[in-house]
Order: sequence, then structure tokens, then C-alpha cells
Amino acid sequence: MSSVIVEKLEFGSLISPQRNQLIPIHNWYTFKHGYSRDLAIILITYFKLPEGSWVLDPFCGSGTTLLTCKELGINSRGFDILPFSVLLSNVKISDYDDRELTRELGLLKENSKRFNLE
Repeated sequence: MSSVIVEKLEFGSLISPQRNQLIPIHNWYTFKHGYSRDLAIILITYFKLPEGSWVLDPFCGSGTTLLTCKELGINSRGFDILPFSVLLSNVKISDYDDRELTRELGLLKENSKRFNLE
């Protein structure tokens, strides 16, 4: 197996999580050492990963790769040495029921009024 290193200067602006600030779920929490969803999409496209393929992310951090794979129909697994990273990634890639979330939000608002937490 041979390797080729290619310098891609155009990727420079993608090596920052700042580009994720306006993207729902990706913007829930970012690590300063993270990267953009756009970079993950470019790399998935470059490697021609079809829907249903698998990606392993051994340093999942804030879950950018895992969440992008989910959005594109690609299976993924990630792990990290930091328990917070694992929790964060799991929260980002979980499936949620909109009605249940709305109901829970209503209960939180109701309780905050009752205990003057507004």
C-alpha cells in the first residue's frame, strides 16, 4: 500500500468549527479543535462513500463526523477518551420526537413560573 500526501490549501477555512455556528445541531456545542461539517462532506464525497457504508471516528470530539454521516445516510461509530465527548456525540446523533420535546419544554416553562425561575 502506497501513500500520497497532497497539500490542499483550499481546505484551510474548513479546519474550523466556526462554519457550523448556523447549522442546527452542529452548533449545539463546539470544540475549538474541531472542524466544519463542510470538511466532513468534502471528504465523504472525495472517498465516494455510498449511503449505507461505514465510517469509524476514533476521536469523535464534538461529533461532527458522526452527525454528518447520519445526515447523509452513512453508518458511523465513534469513540473518544473524554466521557464528555462521548455524551455530546450521543446527544447530537440521537433521534428525538418533536412532540415529546415540545411537551417537555412546556413542563419546564410551567415549573420555572411556579418556582420563579424565569
